[in-house]
Amino acid sequence: MHFWLLKRGGEDVRLRLGLREAELGPNHLPTLTSMSNLALALDGQGKYDEMEQMHRQTLGLKQAELGRKHLDTVTIRINLATALSKQGKYEQLEELLGHCSSLQHC
Repeated sequence: MHFWLLKRGGEDVRLRLGLREAELGPNHLPTLTSMSNLALALDGQGKYDEMEQMHRQTLGLKQAELGRKHLDTVTIRINLATALSKQGKYEQLEELLGHCSSLQHC
């Protein structure tokens, strides 16, 4: 992610996400990549609640498209764990990490 995208408030990332959703649909892998990029832009702005929601949405879609153990899905799960940690949501973090250990791949 380029620093200038973060400075501009992720506006370009939001625009790209909207275009990809309209052109490819919400479940297409490039759309999911744009969702992940938006979540990272929100992290850079300290908007952790929005970041968490975007990671949760992306995680659900990636699990459906790629499966629970796919590297991209695991990466989003780790990003979600980071969002939870930054907000002090430790019970949810423990639940998520417990889920990861049951997968033996996180």
